[in-house]
Amino acid sequence: MRGRWLAGVLSGLFVVSGCTSNVAGRAVPAAKGTAVDQGICQAAELMRCIVAAPAGSSAYATPLGPNGVVSTRQFISAFYPADAQHDNQIADQLREQGLESVAHRNWAVSGTGDQVDGDQVDGDQVDIVLLGFTTSGGAQSRAQVVETSTRRDPTLGTFAGAGLPSGVVAFVDRSVDRNGNIGVRAYAAFGAVEMEFNYLHPATLDSADLTAQVAREVELLTG
Repeated sequence: MRGRWLAGVLSGLFVVSGCTSNVAGRAVPAAKGTAVDQGICQAAELMRCIVAAPAGSSAYATPLGPNGVVSTRQFISAFYPADAQHDNQIADQLREQGLESVAHRNWAVSGTGDQVDGDQVDGDQVDIVLLGFTTSGGAQSRAQVVETSTRRDPTLGTFAGAGLPSGVVAFVDRSVDRNGNIGVRAYAAFGAVEMEFNYLHPATLDSADLTAQVAREVELLTG
């Protein structure tokens, strides 16, 4: 596997109360009837709400484990530093937000440069993580936490292109990684489900490919 794991390790712990979403990189109150309130997926059925891997792709190993439902402890261990006090703070925060379930699916398409399976571009790596909560407020709070934390990372910039679905904010690596890939992390909350969409593309960012893939996942989450 050429690319690094799409983890998006967070550098800080932020407790956020109330219902917020992020539009065009700006935190705003979540208005009734906007995309964040129109999710159709439930915490108990997260795998049904993750798009299928494209033909010709294959899953790859990550600290989250095989594709499917994962435990809260697996999620914390994979995404956060191995510090017991910090891990306990994150676990407490997720519990307060009402976390019920976590699931993920990833895939990689071998090679570079060729168009396959519709909008899926050869060389892409994608890892979609969904967190299911008891309420939409919990999902929106979690989205705000990771957006705020990611925004603090000086190696990332806010995605400035057009085409992301309403309510989604994305952050892009400022330079290629050691494997020659550009990474993107996108976050949003739809109903009681929070989406953490991780994406790698060889050499340069393909904005059309990124937005098309995020849009497919959001369509599945919102119906």
